[in-house]
Amino acid sequence: MIVRVRISNVNDFTQALDQLTLELGIAGFEPKRSQTPAQSVRVAATSRETMDFDFPMSPEHVDSLQRLNRGEVERLSWTMRLIHEENRELSEASGYLFPVPGQSGRFR
Repeated sequence: MIVRVRISNVNDFTQALDQLTLELGIAGFEPKRSQTPAQSVRVAATSRETMDFDFPMSPEHVDSLQRLNRGEVERLSWTMRLIHEENRELSEASGYLFPVPGQSGRFR
């Protein structure tokens, strides 16, 4: 599964972030670390950049997302941590996944 995140820089100077990974938990399952090699990004002052992270999919994850896609459940909870250099947390967020109308297999 590919997860796209937007990293915003609210500062008035460019920010360089190295060795980024993402940890994602869906529907209460144990969080997984992204498989994508650690990434680096430079975010210009008062700007934003998007990054894609690849995640392994367990059969339970696939089943949960298929149930969401079919409308059997309304939403799935998620938690996410952006991690710098293996273990330094930069950001944490949580929310709910919803299917994108008219785009089967896509969620927001």
